[in-house]
Amino acid sequence: MKTVLDNLQRFSLDRRSVLVIGFAFAVALILRWGYIVIFFLLEGMEGFHLGVEIPRIAGSIADGDGFSGPVPGSQGQATAWTVPIYPYFLSLIFSATENSKLIVLSAAMTNGIIGACTVFPIYFAARQIQGERAAAIAGLIFAVEPTSIWLVRFAQDTTMIVALIAFLFPLYNWAVAKPTFSRFIFLGLFVGIMCLVKTVALVLVIAIVFLTLVVMHSQSLSHRATLSALVLGCVMLVSAPWVYRNVEVMGLYGFQSNFGLELMVGNNTLTYEALVNEGRYPVPSIHPNSDTTENQLYRELGEKQYMANSMEKATDYIFKHPEKFAELTMIRIFDFWSGSISNFKTPFHRAKISTFICLMVLSIFGIAMFIRNPNVHLMIACLLLLPAVYYVTHTISIDRYRLPVIPSLTVLAACAAVSLSAAWTRHRRQNRTKVL
Repeated sequence: MKTVLDNLQRFSLDRRSVLVIGFAFAVALILRWGYIVIFFLLEGMEGFHLGVEIPRIAGSIADGDGFSGPVPGSQGQATAWTVPIYPYFLSLIFSATENSKLIVLSAAMTNGIIGACTVFPIYFAARQIQGERAAAIAGLIFAVEPTSIWLVRFAQDTTMIVALIAFLFPLYNWAVAKPTFSRFIFLGLFVGIMCLVKTVALVLVIAIVFLTLVVMHSQSLSHRATLSALVLGCVMLVSAPWVYRNVEVMGLYGFQSNFGLELMVGNNTLTYEALVNEGRYPVPSIHPNSDTTENQLYRELGEKQYMANSMEKATDYIFKHPEKFAELTMIRIFDFWSGSISNFKTPFHRAKISTFICLMVLSIFGIAMFIRNPNVHLMIACLLLLPAVYYVTHTISIDRYRLPVIPSLTVLAACAAVSLSAAWTRHRRQNRTKVL
């Protein structure tokens, strides 16, 4: 525990560290903004994806129709398709201008800034585990990581949640180093905000409570239980207004409504035949954004009933075809960690997949080397829990759903690389000594 405390108290940066982290930030920002500009000049508006659910909701907010309109023709129809922070954030850009080109460039450039800022928490998270050298490597890896660069052009919440996940690592370690009520209240409030950026962050609440109750042996059980209760209470406090709105407006008890739809789109005959026989996801799929029949059904039934019907169809298919569901799940798991179904034709796509696999392999060494270090426990929990929902649902854009695990992989891979390099250096020195 003393080692953890010593590491966490060393947040001050000397001149060299400032130069390193500043350089990593500059590289990250230049690459992301450069990619946006080049892509826009080559492809124009194609590929910026303003016609998907979150930008549609943001547009509805900006037009004065409230939190509504996730699919074509549904503007003004209340929704809980996603959680509120990023759509409201994006609506500020929609409110500032009606020029679609300025909207997509502003949204993408903002994502570029958020993505570049992510190098800071990644730097500090690696520093807590393995020191300055690992921190510098981790920051530079994320700065040039292709998937995080590629995703900035999408007006989606992924870049924001990735940054928050990365910030959570040093914040959690700071709270655990001196587990006071005030620190865990701050941690709970932060995680509550994360849950209102992307619902998948709820699994991190489970991870934090589990680690607090089971792993923090130095504290009494009553103190650990109190800290866990504080985290849960703060998450509920932050999310209460949103949940209350869903209950009042839609009669929906929960954060988000679209799980049933994603489960249905990921588990049906069309998806099974396309994935198993052709190795691709069906396009168009049975989704109200791309299928006119489903779109009409969504608008006629309303979101709550439509999602309930979708859940019923999904569970009916799963229970009738458990072997196909198992096969689809295994394909998605393999696809998530290998990128096998992703487009491997262009150099940039090959770079994305190759980099991810290299990080994954190195991170396995990192887990093996540092599994006893409490500073990596939450990262391991992220790798285990964050992808779980995507194993069973619709995941046509694997790269986007894969990105939230990249901060964990980056930090663990950098720490492993430094340790392996040090071990190799010691081995060579020992051999030279024996020869002499």
